[in-house]
Amino acid sequence: MSDLLEVDIGSTGIRFSCHKGKKEVDLFLPRPVEDLGSRLVEFINDNRLGSRPLMFFLREDLLFFKKFSLPLQTVNVKEAVHYQLSVLTPFAEDALYDFTVHRGRKDQEVALYAVKGDEVIPYLQQAAGENFRILGIYPASQRYVTGAIRNKGWGLLTGGNHPKLLSFDGSRLQDRSLWLRPPDWEKMDEAGLPEVIYQTEDLGHGERFRKAEELLSDPPLLKEYNLLPAEYKRPDYLRYGLIIFVILNVVVLLVLGGIKEYKIRERLSSLQTAVEKVEPQVEQLQRLRAREKELNAAIKQIENVEIK
Repeated sequence: MSDLLEVDIGSTGIRFSCHKGKKEVDLFLPRPVEDLGSRLVEFINDNRLGSRPLMFFLREDLLFFKKFSLPLQTVNVKEAVHYQLSVLTPFAEDALYDFTVHRGRKDQEVALYAVKGDEVIPYLQQAAGENFRILGIYPASQRYVTGAIRNKGWGLLTGGNHPKLLSFDGSRLQDRSLWLRPPDWEKMDEAGLPEVIYQTEDLGHGERFRKAEELLSDPPLLKEYNLLPAEYKRPDYLRYGLIIFVILNVVVLLVLGGIKEYKIRERLSSLQTAVEKVEPQVEQLQRLRAREKELNAAIKQIENVEIK
């Protein structure tokens, strides 16, 4: 995401980062940060970055995560998820949240991320006040869900005061659990841990785990868990433009097809008219040919009588 300015929000501070050519520039601000918008402007001006859209990432310590099931016959899944959120958290009405639904044979499996609104909304307001375009708010773990993933089952171990282990099936998050202590390495399979685990910070496990930076060689997919409120989402004009372009092309093809069909019908009509005009002459010609055959037959009979 070389053209974006990333804002990484954690429990201890906020980090700005951006690529300038092949170099990454960053700045860490300890919390509390009073005016995020003006600090972003200073960061851009100091590094001569130019205007860039923002992408917010939230560390797992700030996020509520829950996995639960809904009956297959649930009609309004969004309403059911909101109800579950109100039961599970005390901040449902103030929450920013997003979820995924995986439909199974017996039920619908829901994975929910949520954050308390006052943890993020003031920063959104300050950034919007400086006319920054905000593309999304994602869990920081989604930065590592990229096209570089080659394992179907893999794990991501986050850092911080309370490390979390996130288990994935390809790009789909399956579960998140608190990382209490290193496992018995000889019994990792029995513990139900993924075969391949990446760590975002060095937690002292040596070469047992791989570095999560390996996954950043490709841009993140960012297809799930966008917590950005609807009022901050700007229309995707490029998407709309492409849709309009496709529609116009279809209309042009239909018009051209209609013109072609009209011309074919017009030609068929002209041919039919010409045939109708010639048809009486053809019938007369056929009668004359039949009369000619009769006369030839009569002449042959007369010739045969004279010879005898």
